[in-house]
This record gives sequence, structure tokens and C-alpha cells, in this order.
Amino acid sequence: MDHSEINHPLKGKRIIIVQQSLEMGGAERQGLHLAEWLVNRCGANVEFWGFHTWGQAALKCEELGIKCRLVEWDWNGPLIERIKGIIKFGIVLRKAKPDIILPYTMPANIACGIVWRFTGAKTCIWNQRDVGMQRFGKNWEILAVKLIPNFICNSNHAKVFLTTALGINKKNVNIIYNGVALNPVVSTRQQWRKNLGVNEKTVLACMIANLHSFKDHPTLLMAWSHVINSWADPSNCPKLLLAGHDYGTGNSLKALADELKIADHIYFLGSVKDITGLLSAVDFAVFSSINEGIPNGVLEPMAAGLAVTGTDIPGIRVALGDSMTIWLCPPNDKAFLAENILILAKSSNLRDSIGRLNIERVQKVFSVENMCQLTCNIIVNDLNINNINYTYLTNHVNA
Repeated sequence: MDHSEINHPLKGKRIIIVQQSLEMGGAERQGLHLAEWLVNRCGANVEFWGFHTWGQAALKCEELGIKCRLVEWDWNGPLIERIKGIIKFGIVLRKAKPDIILPYTMPANIACGIVWRFTGAKTCIWNQRDVGMQRFGKNWEILAVKLIPNFICNSNHAKVFLTTALGINKKNVNIIYNGVALNPVVSTRQQWRKNLGVNEKTVLACMIANLHSFKDHPTLLMAWSHVINSWADPSNCPKLLLAGHDYGTGNSLKALADELKIADHIYFLGSVKDITGLLSAVDFAVFSSINEGIPNGVLEPMAAGLAVTGTDIPGIRVALGDSMTIWLCPPNDKAFLAENILILAKSSNLRDSIGRLNIERVQKVFSVENMCQLTCNIIVNDLNINNINYTYLTNHVNA
């Protein structure tokens, strides 16, 4: 890409974004939004790294023309293997000669925090996208936190985690909300429904989230059982689509669906590339979870004009806003969740009115432009770069 016309302090800088995985999840999607911005708007030389699982995020990098790399590190292994992996990672990172390192999620934050000064990079910024889903030993965390100069998180409750659980100085923690932008549709609503074998009258709901222990799919399946048993027309019951890579809970969830006798009403789609097409095919979204920063699996359905119901935890509350908290239920409350699902499933007018409000909120609060501009400001300030010809976006729309 020709960057000759770009005038930006980050032009030509080597920036390495380090993720836990190269499969697509919320952190990976946010990192990709930023990577694309850094390349196209700033003229930066960006690479996208992950510790495991070559998946949809890697394929998106290829589509964007961004170099992608898998650097394996088993952070769950024995201590000696963790240390060897950290050393190996540091050597590989040093050879890449980065100017700026941007890790996302705890494993990447810890690894980069420990080794970044050895690599010759000018700065490393910690990106907190959850509320402590994966914790390391205290010594690992203390060392990494001590060495990193600046921190970004996507919500106030994530900031509270950083300042209380990890002891980070509040002045070093910056809150920048996630940005959401939908890719072009690949398959239309009609094509999706045809491929799923359902008609236009069938009510479809989806949950977009990778399958692992920090998401509460079991409560959703139990709620869905109640929905099926309560549905007036047994010949055309609602269907639930679960879109996400299986990180270990898929078999148990399928077994639970069989046990509840709802397997015919649940679709395990795996990792879905055409998320926008999927969202065009469904009637509303559900998000059942126990721990979130601000989930893309809520923001993306909102951006698509869908109503969303789910678990009443801080990250989902921030995403939906105060006016929509009536559609949130207490954690593990399958009966309450089922009631919300049934109300939305039975009223297209209600779904449409909620969907319009959700689009307005996403456009106002969760723009990709705002997220990327504010992140670039922090990077530039960290590098002590001043450019009087460049105007920075410094205002941030609060929820």
C-alpha cells in the first residue's frame, strides 16, 4: 500500500499486536480494527501475532494484507516450560525489531510485559479486554505490571480490576470503549436460512461467543429448553444458533442439549466468518456469560439493529446502556432468561423498536474511529512524539 501521502507520527513504525490466539474472538476483532487503522490511516508497519490456533483472525489478516505470525507458548504448562517459552518468545520478538508492542488479554500482556524492554521496543501498552478471566502467579503479574508504562482497558469495571487486583496506578490506566464495525454481508438472510433448513417464519436467535468456561452457555441451553416447552406451535419452534470456536466445552454442551431433548433446536455453527450475514438472518441475539469487559458478541448484534437479552453483569450493562437493563437477567437465572427470550420471540415490533435504539447507541458510543484515534494518541504520547501538523481526536463520548 502506498503511504506516501500519509502524514502521521506513527508512519513507518513497526508495531506488533500480540494476541492470545489467532482464532477470532472479541480481543482479536478489536486488535484487527486497530491494525487496519494503523496501516491505512497512520502508515505503520503492523504485524499480528498469536500464541496458538491459526483461525479466522489469521485469515482476516491475510485479507487485509497484514503479516500474521504464530509464536507458540504454553502458559498453562509447568513453570520451567513457561520460563523457557517466555525466553524463546523474547528472542523472537527482539529479532522482529519492534518499535511498539500492543498485547491483548492476560497471557499476551504478561509475556510482553516481561520481555518488551529486552526487545528494543520504545514502548509496550497493556490492553485489558476482560475482568481477570485468566490469572497468573502473583510474581508474574507483579513483574509484568511493574515493567509496562501504560494501560488501556475497555470499561470502568476493567479499570477497577487493574487498579485493585493488580495494584496499577489509576493515572496510568486509560478507558477506551470497544469500537464495532460490521463487515459486508457474504450470504443474505434468505441464503443463510436456506442453508440452515428453516423458513422465514421460524424465529432464530444467536449467541456469538467462543465456547469456553467463561461463557455461560449451559444456562442459555436450559433457558432454551423452557422456551421450546412453552412454544405454542411445536411444529415450528425457535432455533438457537451458537457461533464460536470450540475451546473445550462443545462436547459437554452438545451432551446437555441431548439431555434436555432440544438438540434439534440448537445449531453449533463453529467459527463463523460471515458474522454480518448471520446477524441479518436472525431475529434477536442472546448473550449468557459470567465475565466480560464489553463483549463484541453484544455490540455486533446491536450494530446490526437487533434486540439483545442476556446476563446482568457490568460489561453487558455498559454495552446496552441503562435503558436496556430490563432485558438483562441475574447470572444463572434460566427462568428469567427464558421469559425474556419468549417475549422477544413473540413480538417483531418490539424487537424492531429495541433494535433501532441499539443502533443509535453503537453509533454514538462505540465507534471504531473513536477507539482507534484515542489508542493512537496514547501510543504517540508514550513515544513523546510531537507533530504540530497533526490534529488529534481527544474528545471521548461517554455512555
